[in-house]
Amino acid sequence: MKSVMGKIMTAIKVLPLIACQSMTVDRGTEFVNWPLLQVEIGTQTWLS
Repeated sequence: MKSVMGKIMTAIKVLPLIACQSMTVDRGTEFVNWPLLQVEIGTQTWLS
């Protein structure tokens, strides 16, 4: 699970700030650490 979130954060960090203002993820167990996106990157995260 951490590897998925880590890879997502790595991919998002290189994008321009305007491109990563929000993100929608499903309720799968791989996204259990979704609050990290908000804390680490400042991306508003929504669950579908």
